[in-house]
Amino acid sequence: MAVETGSTPSRAGVLDPVSPDGQLPLIMSAYHQEGRTTSNRINCGRKRKLSERDVRVLTQIVSKKHKTMAAQITAELNVHLNSPVSTRTVRRELHRVNIHGRAAIAKPLVTH
Repeated sequence: MAVETGSTPSRAGVLDPVSPDGQLPLIMSAYHQEGRTTSNRINCGRKRKLSERDVRVLTQIVSKKHKTMAAQITAELNVHLNSPVSTRTVRRELHRVNIHGRAAIAKPLVTH
């Protein structure tokens, strides 16, 4: 059927769902059996630069001096690490553990 329409062999599986070597039957069977359309692979993607222990050290540094700039925090953290990390990495890891640099809003004192 797909050959008659002039499709490439890779498109033949999508156009002809009955084809035993097509992709559509594989996707449909995975969806019906496991309820997913993509693979849920473990350990996929890039490895983290900082371990969980390094992140704990980072949060301790920040909790002691919470008004310190990111460059100074990075310099202090790099003393503890074997391979130095960038300021962007430090900020990314702090955001991952819900530590954000935000200024408090100045509120006027209202008395009656």
